[in-house]
Amino acid sequence: MAFVVLMPEWMVLPIAGFPTKQIGRRFWRAWRRICKRIVTEKKEKKERSKVPQWTDDQQQVIDSREKNMLVSAAAGSGKTAVLVERIIQRILDEEKPIDVDRIVVVTFTKAAAAEMRERILLAINGKLEEDPGNVHLMRQATLVHNAQITTIDSFCNYIVRNHFHEIDLEPDYRIGDEGEMLLMRRSVMDAMMQKEYEAAEEAGQDTFFYSFMNAYVRGNSDQAVTDMILRLFDKAQSYPWPKEWLQSLVDAYEVTSTQDLQESAWFAFLLDRLRIQVEEAKAKTERLIDLCRQPEGPIFYEKGLQQDLLLYEDILAFDEKMRFYDAFRDLKYGAIGRKPRGYDGDEVLLNRVKDGRDAIKKSMEKAKSDYGAFSLEEIVRQMQQIQPFVRELVRLTIHFMDDFAAYKRNKNVMDFNDIEHFALQILKDQRNKQTTPTAREFQAYYQEIMIDEYQDSNYIQEEILSSVSKEEIGGHNMFMVGDVKQSIYSFRQACPEIFMDKYERFHGREEGSIAIDLHQNFRSRNEVLTLTNDVFYQLMHADIGNVEYDDLAALYPGAIYPGILKSEDFFASEDYDTDFQGEILIADQDSDLMEDAGIEDRIAFEAKIIAEKIRAMKKTQFVTDKASGKLRPMRYRDVVILLRSPGSMAESMIAVLEENGIPAFAENKTGYFDTMEVQTVLNLLRIIDNPRQDIPFAAVLHSAMFTFSSDQIALIRMTEPKRTLYEAMQAYEKEHPQEKKVGDFLNFLEDMRSKVADTPIHSFIEMLLQKTGYLTYVSAMPRGESRRANLEKLMAQAVVYENTSYKGLFHFINYIGQLQKYQVDMGEAELINDNDDAVAILSIHKSKGLEFPVVFVSGMGKQFNETDQKGSMILHGDLGVGLDLVDYEEQTKMTPLYKQVVARRLHEDACGEEMRILYVALTRAKEKLILTGTLKKAEETLEKWQENRGKLTFFERAGARSYLEWIVRATASMREKYPIQVISPEEVVVAEVAGQMDKAAKKEALEALSGQAKPSWVKALEDEMAYVYPYASVGKYKNKYSVSEIKHDRMEKAFADDQSVRPDFLKEETKEIVPAFIAEKKTQEVSRGALRGTAMHRFMECFDFCNYTGRVSLEEQAERMLHEGRMDPEQKELLQMDRLYTFMETGVAKRMMQAAGRHELYVEKPFVMSVFPQELFDEEESDSRSDTVLVQGIIDVFFVEEDGIVLLDYKTDRVQQAEELVKRYQAQLQLYALALGRTMDLPVKEILIYSFYLEKMIAL
Repeated sequence: MAFVVLMPEWMVLPIAGFPTKQIGRRFWRAWRRICKRIVTEKKEKKERSKVPQWTDDQQQVIDSREKNMLVSAAAGSGKTAVLVERIIQRILDEEKPIDVDRIVVVTFTKAAAAEMRERILLAINGKLEEDPGNVHLMRQATLVHNAQITTIDSFCNYIVRNHFHEIDLEPDYRIGDEGEMLLMRRSVMDAMMQKEYEAAEEAGQDTFFYSFMNAYVRGNSDQAVTDMILRLFDKAQSYPWPKEWLQSLVDAYEVTSTQDLQESAWFAFLLDRLRIQVEEAKAKTERLIDLCRQPEGPIFYEKGLQQDLLLYEDILAFDEKMRFYDAFRDLKYGAIGRKPRGYDGDEVLLNRVKDGRDAIKKSMEKAKSDYGAFSLEEIVRQMQQIQPFVRELVRLTIHFMDDFAAYKRNKNVMDFNDIEHFALQILKDQRNKQTTPTAREFQAYYQEIMIDEYQDSNYIQEEILSSVSKEEIGGHNMFMVGDVKQSIYSFRQACPEIFMDKYERFHGREEGSIAIDLHQNFRSRNEVLTLTNDVFYQLMHADIGNVEYDDLAALYPGAIYPGILKSEDFFASEDYDTDFQGEILIADQDSDLMEDAGIEDRIAFEAKIIAEKIRAMKKTQFVTDKASGKLRPMRYRDVVILLRSPGSMAESMIAVLEENGIPAFAENKTGYFDTMEVQTVLNLLRIIDNPRQDIPFAAVLHSAMFTFSSDQIALIRMTEPKRTLYEAMQAYEKEHPQEKKVGDFLNFLEDMRSKVADTPIHSFIEMLLQKTGYLTYVSAMPRGESRRANLEKLMAQAVVYENTSYKGLFHFINYIGQLQKYQVDMGEAELINDNDDAVAILSIHKSKGLEFPVVFVSGMGKQFNETDQKGSMILHGDLGVGLDLVDYEEQTKMTPLYKQVVARRLHEDACGEEMRILYVALTRAKEKLILTGTLKKAEETLEKWQENRGKLTFFERAGARSYLEWIVRATASMREKYPIQVISPEEVVVAEVAGQMDKAAKKEALEALSGQAKPSWVKALEDEMAYVYPYASVGKYKNKYSVSEIKHDRMEKAFADDQSVRPDFLKEETKEIVPAFIAEKKTQEVSRGALRGTAMHRFMECFDFCNYTGRVSLEEQAERMLHEGRMDPEQKELLQMDRLYTFMETGVAKRMMQAAGRHELYVEKPFVMSVFPQELFDEEESDSRSDTVLVQGIIDVFFVEEDGIVLLDYKTDRVQQAEELVKRYQAQLQLYALALGRTMDLPVKEILIYSFYLEKMIAL
């Protein structure tokens, strides 16, 4: 029996051999599902057709005229499409059409400008197809190619190129590349400092220049000072009138009385923050009182808390600044009260109240210590003492600015900062700040000034674009679009304050101005938007970063996404809606558990979690296909991992992902100059320029270009051991004329040296690659395409160099060397195309403007970088420059209150920037958003972060140290909605074991089928698999060992026969146990002894032996280490001062102090040396004797005396006898001694161990 069921034409099911009853239920269930799917798709298509092309807000942006308009366009709101449509409508306006070249459109990047120009041209051509005879449109299609749709740099260059004569500039100037400008400014800086030294020497020691240098120079180099000058110079370039801004830094210190102080902006900022802190303390105290009043609450604490409330209210009652500040400084806490005997109330409530009050008290007392340590009179005195140093710093910066400008003018080479300032000079008179006739010509010509990414403008760009607008003559033709929540380029001197100032004014209905918010998101699913909104409603407020995340700023869904069935199997039993809910995954970074699980570090741990999640999602996750609009299974290329600062973290993640079978790539911005192929070619260029350089010469000989072995190089070296390798090779070639390989190399070298003077560098590199065949060789290596691209990139860099003011091979080598030195690194060439199915790893900055179906925002546990808030000089655009107060004569240094306040403001601004970066990261996701990070003591820390389930306070937001802390605190009140999954190392290992078991099962299934294979095939495979590598002994050893590995091996042997003194970490369990990673629950505490050992070693590493004056100085140095961030509070608490003092009073310590005075004391010195492996592991000689391995380690401390070196190692092990330490560490110290003996001219005369536990010096 056969029949055909009538179905839609795209699906006909011939079903044979089945009676109707057997098909029955299953068939009709499938039929209903098919019909349901057809109806759903038609409904979605119909809904999409109803959606208007523009929202009301977008249409208002397109249609508004004769107004200055600021458009706050949230992520995914279609701002580019709206901007293009506005331009088109202005061109096609029936009443007042304008030509496209009378519009200035400024974008952030050249790529964005090119894309916008193309979109406009396509739109014009589309209109021309509808109306082919329209002369106006034909004119626009021609003019669009000359329209100013460009970057701000290009627009400024356009102004300067056409008006160079107005500022006495040569017309044939060129823009120098970044590397060239760095070299030039370093050269100018060196010359300028030399002039300063010479002038100071002529003037005598009384000149203030010497006082300034003595205060801020570090060691024997003036780099710390030149870095300060360059930082000030770079910041000044973002202001319209740099010298005026620099002078304002000096003026900020013009304080002659406490009244002047109270009127200063920085002091007002400080008082505002102190008031907020007192208000928060008051609110928290009121919540604690409520807890006291609960049933079984600690009511006996209420009286003490009420006293605290009175303290806060008294302080807040003072409106006058001086009285408020004095009241804050006088804050003193009383006792909270005591728990009565026999208390039978709720202990949890009691502890919450007590701990809460302790936390408030600690926070307030720290604020009092940081900001209330000085009276107003003392603060005024500090300002007066520092002002001369600020004035000198500004003078040096202006000196450099003038010299650098003159040098560039002389070379006729400019950078983009110069071009911006030249353009402003052309448009505005520097003396009276009035617009010039040229500016008025631009004002008359341009009908509209459109600025994209307006949130990333700075003050000079704002001044330039305002000068060509009609604002000065009463017109309103500025159109600005951007999203201040995505302003993430403060390191490029972007000033989001400009955007926010206009946003507030325009929303306040300033005449002739309008602000419009585009908050509908056409990119992401509702789940992504909801998570983003929930997080930023809590985090982002005007008090940090000047952005208020309210209903106007929130994201609203505008995209239409399809639903999904469980699978394409129409006979499946249920509908299935794939999970698009955001997820938070936290790796519990327990170092002991990670070690047990064989996980190397936190990055590898997090990467393993990501890999496991991606593998699971590959089976179950659906995403929307861009072409069809329908759901399909997720591919690897749908996934991106976003990192704040990829660096080496990206490389580690790629390695872990690829280990798990997941292809991945990252666009690296560093590492290019360190690649093997680039280093090899650069070394060849170095010896062509100067062959008497042994290290690059040996590297080239040993490279794949010329394949000299180590033995061959050694034979050549032995010919002339005291001369250069090049000269030794020449002598060897004379003695061994039959050695054709040596002669060929020398002939090649001389041939290349003869040609280099007459050949362009890029052509010369190409010639080298052809003659050596090296380009072909690297192309055949693993990652060959990328290696080839790296060499081609080097040739391209040579072309860039040839366009600079430097010429010749010597200068090219120096040019590359300086690029490396100043970290102008281009990153390895990455070859990836749209068809490659691989996970992408990007920086968050790199992802801005992009979108991806699935986004992992990872590395969220990493702490924020606070470098800009530290150092001898810190700098804020509004508050000014903060310097340490240094007394060179008294050898003292202190941090003035002014600098502390500047650091506080920098910290808050950095928090605002990090919030905006996080916003950019979260809004890249179209359909699925996953947040990951690592966290120490995860459960304990999460409990602390989730205590406040209400609105986050100012200091909870400003005090966060990582993105993860923000996310956890922000979602604390929504834990059911956003459950946090804490993953332990055991769980990762269990998943890996499950994967291995799955592979084993598949292997067994294949073996079961092997019986059906032809015997000849089986025999061939067995022969292939039975092959024994003849040089297996060479692979017995690793290429590199750490001293710890070798020590462990020696200790195993040393304690093999004496289990009584065998260290615990070498002992093995004899009873049968369940593996740790399978156990349901494992609780381990971090070894306090190990932490104490780390703390003691850290103290000894940082200890200044020259300044030891007794026990008190130990405490002082520990405090200094804590203040300077060289030791954390936990480590300081673990220090055993009595034992440290005992050591300092030993004879060896006294000798160390003497050596330190001679600069002959060395601490924490790393080394790498090559040895034969048999010597390391006490094994018999073998055929692999000629193959050495590398040993690396770090020597605790050694010092040099007249007759030799004294080597010392600190130990904190808990042992009973000194002999135990000798057994444990003798091998380690012998390796240290061997390394020192190879590198120093003196013998190692003493090898010592100092046991802090035994308080004893032990000689080996």
